Amino acid sequence: MFGTSGIRGIVGKGITCELMLSLGKVMGAANRQIALSRDTRNTSKMLSAAFASDAMEAGASIVDIGIAPTPALAFATKRLACAGAMITASHNPPEYNGIKLFENGMEISRERESEIKRSLSQVHSTQTAWEKAGAISENSAIVEKYSSFLLSLLDAAAIAKRKPAIAIDCANGAGGEILPKLLTSLGCSVFSLNCALHLPLNATPEPKAENLSGLSQLVKTKRADFGIALDTDADRAVILDHEGKLLGQDEQLALMCRYLLLGKKGKIITTVEASLLVREAVEKANGKLLITPVGSMHVAQKLVREKALFGGEPCGEYVFSDSIPAADGILTSLKFAELFCIAPALFSSCEKMKKYPMVREKYKCADKEGAMKRIKKGIGSLGINGKTDTQDGVRIDFEGGWLLLRPSGTEPAMRLTLECKKEKKLKEIHSLAARLIKDSV
Repeated sequence: MFGTSGIRGIVGKGITCELMLSLGKVMGAANRQIALSRDTRNTSKMLSAAFASDAMEAGASIVDIGIAPTPALAFATKRLACAGAMITASHNPPEYNGIKLFENGMEISRERESEIKRSLSQVHSTQTAWEKAGAISENSAIVEKYSSFLLSLLDAAAIAKRKPAIAIDCANGAGGEILPKLLTSLGCSVFSLNCALHLPLNATPEPKAENLSGLSQLVKTKRADFGIALDTDADRAVILDHEGKLLGQDEQLALMCRYLLLGKKGKIITTVEASLLVREAVEKANGKLLITPVGSMHVAQKLVREKALFGGEPCGEYVFSDSIPAADGILTSLKFAELFCIAPALFSSCEKMKKYPMVREKYKCADKEGAMKRIKKGIGSLGINGKTDTQDGVRIDFEGGWLLLRPSGTEPAMRLTLECKKEKKLKEIHSLAARLIKDSV
């Protein structure tokens, strides 16, 4: 039920009002107050209403924040000392939706997810006395407090002095109002694309190269210094250079690591999917790299536990130690504006970063659990000798590279990630690994 980040699926199939009613009842019985927010999908208000109704029937009070970024919802749970529910399917297509649950500024733990799953199997109809039902109130002011909090984390003077020109694409998602407003308040010239909350969600909300041709063109037409793209709940952000080209998943992450390690030492958290490029960047900057399973929840938990400086995933979900322990695409965007203004030479250094041959692929798979069992059974046929890590799928680190085979946490697919220092070796292992996945799915 729970994937890499919350519960997600196609509306009318895995995701229904009945499910949201049950989740509301379980969360309402366990919490006196719940902050509730949603993205701009046309099903989000429906699912939000279903969750709220049974949460109130169970006695909880609902603080409705309305349409807001996931990190703003996480901030609300920290500020209000309450639980939180975000109705979203993040970067998935419009037919998807889901829910992310928060406590104390952080996504709930795997242990808490298991408790909720057990409670769902025991949900039964109840008749609540009118005087015990919870109430609902609106609190849009929390987003303003979140905005002010983010501004306090930046070198606003440096940004105001440089006044960068930035093109942004918010996919008509929850970050469509807050990001241009914050950048403008910092003195940036902002060129906006897909930032209206009332329009239908873009058909391609995932911020990746094939979906960002419009933003790329806007960067070039307006001669912007760089571009920013968010997903629909604004927990991830990706950056384009002044030519409208994506910096690259690993290059972008390595760049932020290098910036935050300027003049200091510290621990950096990333996941089993991150490139050798990230490790080399961190170690060259005298940082220490620690690895977690894929998912910003794992990154955030380890960041807090290890008192790390920063944590990030190649997909653009970043967690900052001086902010809330949750992925924040809005803060990531602002931090890149700060980076551009304070360390422009570093910002332009991405093109010079040493890169190795790499493939990232996914294969449709209806039975991920069964496929993973078959992959683990047949992994020896690849003939790879190295250190094996099974905390998230199977990762093998071998001389001159690494391989990762894992089930997707957000869609019915298996993922293959392979990086080698030499192209020939990459092609040899890729052929064998792809065949193993195809035979297993």
